[in-house]
Amino acid sequence: MKRWLNRFDKEGTVETRERCGRKRATTVEQDEAIIRLATQTPITAAKAVLPALGLTCSVDTVRERLHKAGIHNWSPSRKYMQRIPLGLIFLSIFYIVSIFLSLCCFQLNFLQGLPFLFFSH
Repeated sequence: MKRWLNRFDKEGTVETRERCGRKRATTVEQDEAIIRLATQTPITAAKAVLPALGLTCSVDTVRERLHKAGIHNWSPSRKYMQRIPLGLIFLSIFYIVSIFLSLCCFQLNFLQGLPFLFFSH
């Protein structure tokens, strides 16, 4: 508390001072453009935002700006993604094999009956 009082006496305020450090990769206007593009076309990937706006920052910077604006990507969990297609593959293989076998049996029965149809007279 004493430091704040001393600082208030010297500077007239206790607001946080500007510090040195790394400069932002994007300006406020570029941040707004990123958010505007993401809200207008919500399916756009962060990778596609860079060339669309002509930015020189990284994809992680774009994602960070979107996350700070409350825009997040949704993707299903891996467990969910792996279970469904695998079951569908086995099911479709079963149906394909069963249809193929039934067609083969039908053709064999049909071909066995052909000589009797043509030579029975």
